[in-house]
Amino acid sequence: MIYSYLIKYVVVGESGVGKSCIVEQFTNHTFHPTHDVTIGVDFGVRLFTSRQHALVVKAQIWDSAGAEAFRAMTKHYYRNTAVAIVVYDITRHSTFMRVRKWIEEVKATSNPNVLVVIVGNKADLAHRREVSRSAGQRLAAQEKSLFFETSAKTYTDVYPIFTQPANSLISAIEQGLIDPNDDTRGVKIGSDYAFPSINPVATTTKIEAKCCVLL
Repeated sequence: MIYSYLIKYVVVGESGVGKSCIVEQFTNHTFHPTHDVTIGVDFGVRLFTSRQHALVVKAQIWDSAGAEAFRAMTKHYYRNTAVAIVVYDITRHSTFMRVRKWIEEVKATSNPNVLVVIVGNKADLAHRREVSRSAGQRLAAQEKSLFFETSAKTYTDVYPIFTQPANSLISAIEQGLIDPNDDTRGVKIGSDYAFPSINPVATTTKIEAKCCVLL
């Protein structure tokens, strides 16, 4: 299928927060109650339509291991990333406390302008919650990031984790705030797409989420 843009995503966070389950639900619409620990990096792809822009997007998703033993290996895949999805488990406060560390690591390795999405996973286990929704919202506001609470098990709000940042990036490209020919930004024009003629401004412009919470 012809696509207009290819966008690179990385999914990071502590071990066991459900990163691979989120990617698997988005790419294959499947969920496995037990999942092997990711060793290094897994890779997924999905085409979806940006209804806001009436364009087809190809999502290239790198699912990284959360274990410290694989950190040196996985950092290599952070380079030239457009969107960093940072996942924590709402039933484990310790994973939430490490979110800022993951954001700092991706920005330092990729680029400081990467669009960050903070995700509290396992919303289906709200009765075991250790992290309030408002705490996640506050952190996202401080980091100028998008925020979602989701459940990979029930597919609750998995889709917008990927589509909403894509809409923000495409809008920025159309406004000339991002040059899609700059490989470091993690966005590429589809080979068969007639990109509109614009005059890009400095590509160091930081794209911030206008809305940090999806209600």
